[in-house]
Amino acid sequence: MDKSSQNNTNENKGPRPVSNGVNSKSFENLSEKQIILSLWGILVLLLFLLLISLFSQQPKISETLPYVKNPFDSVSVEARSAIVFDIRNQKIIYAKDDQAPRPLASIAKLMTTLVASKELNKDSIITITRKDIGSEGDSGLRIGEKISFQKIIDFTLTGSSNDGASAIATAAVAVSNKNFSNSMNTLAREIGLNGLLFENSTGLDGDSVNAGSYGTARDVAKLLAYIVKEDPSLISATRYQNISVESEKGVRHNAKNTNNALPFIPGLIGGKTGYTLLSQGNLAIAFDPGLGSPYTIVVLGSSEEGRFEDVKKLVGATLLYIEQR
Repeated sequence: MDKSSQNNTNENKGPRPVSNGVNSKSFENLSEKQIILSLWGILVLLLFLLLISLFSQQPKISETLPYVKNPFDSVSVEARSAIVFDIRNQKIIYAKDDQAPRPLASIAKLMTTLVASKELNKDSIITITRKDIGSEGDSGLRIGEKISFQKIIDFTLTGSSNDGASAIATAAVAVSNKNFSNSMNTLAREIGLNGLLFENSTGLDGDSVNAGSYGTARDVAKLLAYIVKEDPSLISATRYQNISVESEKGVRHNAKNTNNALPFIPGLIGGKTGYTLLSQGNLAIAFDPGLGSPYTIVVLGSSEEGRFEDVKKLVGATLLYIEQR
């Protein structure tokens, strides 16, 4: 090969590119990484903006909380006076004209048994007298019959026996030598129940104008609360639909509960009905729904059947009240 041919060959090869250590493939790889990173960045930004948008649309906590209606707002009772009393917290949670004096009728028997319990032991024997049998109504007790104090309490409060209430008062007076009605009123003042007034042990009306006892729904509720706290055995038998007691000679006396609302009261501790022409329908109950927090409910001046419906409504509202606390 001559010199000219050699020169042409070298010229055709052209100058060699200067290498800087990075080829075109490296550029392509770097571009893909940048694209991927950019896409991830955009996704993160979009997610961030979405979260901000969602949180900005969330209502305030105060706006999300539902309005809790007072369950007693929708309760309408026939009774002229009514109350629901929280015994543990000493708090009135519902009241309707609860400080107006009303005739109590047989609710007075709660105080009768309480006063007598201060004078007599539960196993004391009570003898039924002719005077006791003279009370209105015949509950089956007989003159000369002997029955323990606890049994006569159970019989009297469950079946609302006037004979039994009179016999309890007679036995207590034989021990204390004090006028029984005075003792009832004295104890009422001692425990701060100034709205109670008693003329007799049965609660029967004195005549067509004068009741045998008067009281406010508030003080009756507190009287029942006092009994629940101090001696619930006084009213324990009133939890049952029917009871039976025996005299010392084995004569059996049955009593049917006068409280028709009994099956509708959960955790009933006890209670007492009352009805006369002057008082109309009365009912006082104490119950504990199983939370260790007993309540008393009292309705005064309802109708004979309306008192039971009133208490059922107030029991239902009380249960809703407890759920909302």
